[in-house]
Amino acid sequence: MHPPTFAIGDHIVLVRHLFYLERAAEVRAIDEAVTQGNVCDRWLRSETSWTEMAARSRCTQKMDAKLIAKKATERAVLRTARESVDDA
Repeated sequence: MHPPTFAIGDHIVLVRHLFYLERAAEVRAIDEAVTQGNVCDRWLRSETSWTEMAARSRCTQKMDAKLIAKKATERAVLRTARESVDDA
């Protein structure tokens, strides 16, 4: 049996979020080692971009979890309604 397409705490989403944070840390370390101003600016922009992508990924993960919970509630309500009709 295959796991659902979307699962709360989905491993792929979490890994993507961690990947973005790792890239941000990498470029931050490179920036600290670089001495030329224009190169430093480039690495700082890169760090900002990776950090923003991590934040968006985390936000998406939270929105997905809310949507999954909402859909589960809707399914439970429909199931209860069908069972009530079947019992009648």
